[in-house]
Amino acid sequence: NDAEKRGFDKDPDVMADIKQNRKILSETFYYDKKLTDKWVDYLLNQRNKEYKVGIILIPIQYNPQPDTLTAFNKITEALKELKAGIAFESVARTHSEDKETARNGGIIPQYITSGKVQRPIEMAIFNTPKGSFYPEPIKTNFGYFIIKVLDVADRMLVDGSHILISMNELRDSASAYKKADSVLKLIKNGADFAKMAKENSDDAKTAPNGGALGELYSRATGLATTSYPLVKEFETTLYQLKDGEVSGVVKTEFGFHIIKRNHSSKPDLEKERIDLRKAYKRLYFEDDKHAMLDSLKETYGFKINDNTLNQAIANLDTNQTTLKANWSESIDKSLYSKTLFSILNKDYTLEFFL
Repeated sequence: NDAEKRGFDKDPDVMADIKQNRKILSETFYYDKKLTDKWVDYLLNQRNKEYKVGIILIPIQYNPQPDTLTAFNKITEALKELKAGIAFESVARTHSEDKETARNGGIIPQYITSGKVQRPIEMAIFNTPKGSFYPEPIKTNFGYFIIKVLDVADRMLVDGSHILISMNELRDSASAYKKADSVLKLIKNGADFAKMAKENSDDAKTAPNGGALGELYSRATGLATTSYPLVKEFETTLYQLKDGEVSGVVKTEFGFHIIKRNHSSKPDLEKERIDLRKAYKRLYFEDDKHAMLDSLKETYGFKINDNTLNQAIANLDTNQTTLKANWSESIDKSLYSKTLFSILNKDYTLEFFL
């Protein structure tokens, strides 16, 4: 009301600014409605599950152009062996050029859920039954993949605690195990887990909290606040336990652990919506946007007359922008009547556009 009293609604600069902001906002809302919201809803629905997968990867080499044929032939040979009945782990060790996973029979250590890998791989995982491999090579910008789904599980967030007995200059592996085993026996005989953690654990971060990790953990997305994964032996044990159950002595690279699973819960998917929106924008949005615009151009018959456009640009001072007054004065007036673009069976001139 105050702005109108001051006459700002009659100020052409103010109204032009509002009009421009409206156009910018409408574009954002349009893409959200047509692309982002739809895909985030889909990805959220898929986040009820997590997948253990194996891969065979043949990267595309650049010399300097991409050599897709060689990579395709290699992945096709690996796929033939799988279809002939040769074990996935054996084929992965022989053919996969991802050395780290190949040594382990192609198995990826972490579980996977939606929004964590490229879409072609993700869609193949979602559409492959447990124990099977996807029957076609999967192409990405990085290379060709074969995917096998080893396990499918309902996603579960777990709250855990642990007691760590580590090795140091005064304690070798045997001594550390002996201490961990004695602490475990006390717990089994009724000692309070949290009290024992405060008194014995070498994990300086969790010991003051009675050994509690302090946040929920997911095999597919890691710790709630940092997304860090736990070491494999720790994670496997945590998920094998029942709520309230205490493990035996578990060895990891950090030492010997006694692990307790406090409680578990299903993920609150709405809380993960923001992270998935970020993942979608990072992984998929630009490709989806370009595909949608190409589709719209075809639907509405949109075409640009490149000859007119290039002639107009050749007349412009490219060190200036359209914010400069009279920016288009240098364009030859003889070009004004030429068609610059067409849409919905109607031609529009360069003069109309300017």
